[in-house]
Amino acid sequence: MWDPLRRLRTVIGTGLRVAICVSICLALQRGSPVQAAAEAKGTSAQTQPVSQIVTTLVPLTVDGTAARLPVLANLPLDQDHADVTRAIIVLHGALRNAESAFTAIQRAAALAGEAGRHVLILAPQFLSEVDEVRYPIPLDVPVWSVDEWKDGGLSEIRRDDSTDHRVSSFALMDALLQTLSDRKQWPALDLVVLAGHSAGGQFVQRYAAAGRAPTGLSQHGIRTRFLVANPSSYLYFDERRPMEHGFAPFPQARCRGFDHYKYGLEAPNPYVATQTPQAMKWHYARQQVIYLLGTLDADAAHPFLDRSCAARAQGPSRLARGQAYFQYLPLVLGREVVKRHHQVLVEGVGHDHRGMFQSLCGVAWLFADGQCPKPSGASLVLSPKADASTSALSHGP
Repeated sequence: MWDPLRRLRTVIGTGLRVAICVSICLALQRGSPVQAAAEAKGTSAQTQPVSQIVTTLVPLTVDGTAARLPVLANLPLDQDHADVTRAIIVLHGALRNAESAFTAIQRAAALAGEAGRHVLILAPQFLSEVDEVRYPIPLDVPVWSVDEWKDGGLSEIRRDDSTDHRVSSFALMDALLQTLSDRKQWPALDLVVLAGHSAGGQFVQRYAAAGRAPTGLSQHGIRTRFLVANPSSYLYFDERRPMEHGFAPFPQARCRGFDHYKYGLEAPNPYVATQTPQAMKWHYARQQVIYLLGTLDADAAHPFLDRSCAARAQGPSRLARGQAYFQYLPLVLGREVVKRHHQVLVEGVGHDHRGMFQSLCGVAWLFADGQCPKPSGASLVLSPKADASTSALSHGP
């Protein structure tokens, strides 16, 4: 039963935490007035309640704890689907706008033609405590801080008793993926694609390194692919960062937390801490990871760009950080990694999930196996598909 007093306490407490968070973020701003205004805009947008909460709640079990996750789906999840050969799970951005990410993949499926058929599309929504200000969220639906969901952090404590019911967003993704290993329900499933843009790209990139469920899927003959599109930062595996002349250990005096998780492997959260750095490196090197980078996503003052000192140590913009990271991979994971990891430059697209996912190569990696125009070298370059849906680009996260 809904308790109005508990609801009031939640709203007041959440409002205070959000106000404190915004105040601290604004107080710590550095740089030009333009950058400060951009940071204020990005921070304010992320701390607003979502415009829409997904009403379909998928029951999951995480470490013995029952939970429900809001998930948009193009097919009923309580039925068997003998014709589904591929599943695409798309992660929303910082605004937690699952419906926009879901629609973008649906449109990409239409552009894929026959290859877009027989595909399950899922868009989970990782809600924040700020969303409780507007919506009555059931207690078994976890909520996170506006940042913790992005890197596998624990959800907030919301129960009235002293029991810790927090769950990792990565553990919840594990549970969602495990439902796809049911061969009775999904007998023909061959590939699961995890795709994310911006903050969703951060989630996908870290999960590709630390996530446990892909190993279980492989035991059922199901492959996993990770599409990482325009994230603000990446997980580095040692203290090296891009310098003027290659990669070198980053001076800690310039940023004491530059190598802390989610930017590096120091001080990891509980989910990531269960694995050794060497095991994570080995695991990540063997995943198929596609880095989608918009050539126009080079704005160092973009409202949603992470400008912490740890992020700036990786480069000035999303495009620069992505290109540097791809150059770093063979140094730390070995030259063979480029056989499984690919960089894709999408010409003429900025920080826009629709433009990225609906580009020729976006569609090819989502719904086929990357067959798109390929020049010499490891990178793929193409222009977005000439289509009315991508001509007016949106710059939302």
